[in-house]
Amino acid sequence: MLRPSGKVVIGDEYYDATAMSSFIDEDEEIEVVSYQTGQLFVRKVV
Repeated sequence: MLRPSGKVVIGDEYYDATAMSSFIDEDEEIEVVSYQTGQLFVRKVV
């Protein structure tokens, strides 16, 4: 769960991530919006 930050798994790799808006539950599909200084910014795929 991202609230609004946490870890995401892409493939077999773990990354630090921040949700662009509100919370994203575990097992929700996400889209990477941007990357800055070792941090992914993601949003939930609708």
